[in-house]
Amino acid sequence: MTVDLKEIEKRLNNEPDYQRRFLNDPVGLLRDEGLEVTDTIAKNLNDFVKNLSGGQPAVAGSNLAANPQEVGIGISIGKSF
Repeated sequence: MTVDLKEIEKRLNNEPDYQRRFLNDPVGLLRDEGLEVTDTIAKNLNDFVKNLSGGQPAVAGSNLAANPQEVGIGISIGKSF
């Protein structure tokens, strides 16, 4: 199965329901799209999204899960040797 990251990114930035789903369960959404997510990456992604939608100063007082248009989401993949 081929995963189209550009399509996921496009949907994340254009479909409020998809954005909410990502903000509520980023790892589940990516796995449902066919992306393999290691346990370490899953923990880091969950922690990042939890902090983003919770107590970060830049978004203090906002609820991104309820109003996801406040953030743009990008996807990048890297490999280190």
